[in-house]
Amino acid sequence: MATTVKVIKKNRQPETNVMVNSEIQITPEQGTRDVVRTIRSWVTEFQDRKRHQTRTLPDFPVVVVIN
Repeated sequence: MATTVKVIKKNRQPETNVMVNSEIQITPEQGTRDVVRTIRSWVTEFQDRKRHQTRTLPDFPVVVVIN
């Protein structure tokens, strides 16, 4: 099991990768486009999965007639 050690030197601020809200400027239209793009990708992935699933029944109907 690997452990991670983080060393913080005295009198230094830790570096952060988090952007401040003032730096992020997303218009409502951009947000809508992002949501639509995400949902479309989900639908496409779902359709691809359904297309590539193995079928348990044949493509043609099977009719059995017993006299």
